[in-house]
Amino acid sequence: MGKKEIISDKEGKRIDIYLREKLGFSRSIIQELIKNGKIKVDNRYISSHFLIRKGEKIEILMPSFSIESEKIPLKVIYEDQYIILIDKPSGLIVHPVGKIRKGTLVNALLYYFPDSLSKVGGETRRGIVHRLDKGTSGIMIIAKDDKTHKILSEQFKNREIKKTYITLVWGILRENEGKIDFSVGRDLRYRKKMSIFSQKPKDALTFYKVKKRFIDTTLLEVSPRTGRTHQIRVHLSSIGYPIVGDDLYGGRRFRGTSLSLWKNKINRPLLHAYSISFYHPKRGEKLVFTSPL
Repeated sequence: MGKKEIISDKEGKRIDIYLREKLGFSRSIIQELIKNGKIKVDNRYISSHFLIRKGEKIEILMPSFSIESEKIPLKVIYEDQYIILIDKPSGLIVHPVGKIRKGTLVNALLYYFPDSLSKVGGETRRGIVHRLDKGTSGIMIIAKDDKTHKILSEQFKNREIKKTYITLVWGILRENEGKIDFSVGRDLRYRKKMSIFSQKPKDALTFYKVKKRFIDTTLLEVSPRTGRTHQIRVHLSSIGYPIVGDDLYGGRRFRGTSLSLWKNKINRPLLHAYSISFYHPKRGEKLVFTSPL
């Protein structure tokens, strides 16, 4: 185990949540480290619900993770000495989490780019600047070095990076376009879900446009302005138009529909990250990349 020190820049935040954001580990791993006395604040042991204050020194005995490289097929859309754009297939988890240590995008990236991935997010998130859900397909940016990673993270924070998704939802939307402006947070009862009803919601804004209407579904172009977990899935479900195939948020409605013959073949939310635009971290020009359906 190596030792890591962090000076807190937050006030009144739970330490397990704060360190999850700083280290890229899951909360369960961080809570286990706290339980085993591997994390101290100002040289004293604490509990997982400890609230940090600005300026406190957090000492962590870092666990040694061995993330293996794996030859998993990857579609690279673009690459230079700073960034990689990949087309993530549905079913691929972005990074190791919990007991999952193999078969992720990070394992694949370590195979193809072993010496050129940022380390800002820790060993389990090498190169990962942003995420897509396991079932979501489409375009992602990968950072090759720490400086590039931080520049891209700032662009996400400042909402300079624009993403567009294509999705198929149940129901017929009457308006040709609209916006959904509901805050999103962790569901009050089911920890694996997000919800517009939460004790600690965060602002979330999603715009949508109708591309085509079918018998009982609508094809949408969706542009989130914020990056909350499951944001698009939660927002569309909250207005009564869940994504087809999204079991978690009410999208399993095949009996008696036009898609009833496809119910055994649709095993994922039909959500695709179609395009992304951002400013090149070195050259500064605006870039736009797409991943067609």
